[in-house]
Amino acid sequence: MSSNYGDVIFPKGTIGYESVNGMYNFWYPGKEHQIEIPIKCVARHLFLWKNQGDYLAFAVPMMVFKPEMIAEAKTQYVCIWFKKEIIDGIVSSTNS
Repeated sequence: MSSNYGDVIFPKGTIGYESVNGMYNFWYPGKEHQIEIPIKCVARHLFLWKNQGDYLAFAVPMMVFKPEMIAEAKTQYVCIWFKKEIIDGIVSSTNS
């Protein structure tokens, strides 16, 4: 099991990968589904999910990508995968 990064503040422009459903019905980073975080946001590390190589899964609020969802009573999330080296860089710069 990997470290739990908890809540991470992602700067605008961070590149991640949307989840795709794959072998054995597991979720994987869709490397052809690159996505850019459009605003600074907080996402929660899904540390109980199995890492996929050097990719880690995070629950990003859907309203980051669809601001009209801010009025929703229940927050919805989308799983975005980020490279571990990106996460380590964000976390180390936050702790500096």
